Amino acid sequence: MKKIFNKKNRIFIFLFLVIFSLFFLKTLGKKTKTEVIVLPTPTITPYLKPTVIEKQEKEGTGTSNFYEKKRPEILTNYPLFDFIPYKTENYSIDYLDPLILEVVFPKDTPETRQEVLDWISSKGVDPKSHTIIWKTP
Repeated sequence: MKKIFNKKNRIFIFLFLVIFSLFFLKTLGKKTKTEVIVLPTPTITPYLKPTVIEKQEKEGTGTSNFYEKKRPEILTNYPLFDFIPYKTENYSIDYLDPLILEVVFPKDTPETRQEVLDWISSKGVDPKSHTIIWKTP
């Protein structure tokens, strides 16, 4: 009959016990950490003078006025600004530069090109006013 506790088996048993005890100590020895979440409390700061934003609004240099002033320039260079980027199953449209559109579609077919031109026309913009770059991935 073979000895179970021969020299080779003793080493394996010893290593197994060491690894098991280390694993046991590591898993049971962990302390649970409780995490405390501290929420910031609002502080009220009284303003004696008008804020920068209020001054800008009075003077007409605020951000809302900035966009109102820039809107005509934007619409001149980007007439489809309010509608772009636009994406369908057949194509996607976006501006590259002023009056330059990039149209990306999976298959270049005359029907898809016409669909793009019809969409541009439906927004009240003449497709001939833009340079259109047609791309397939």
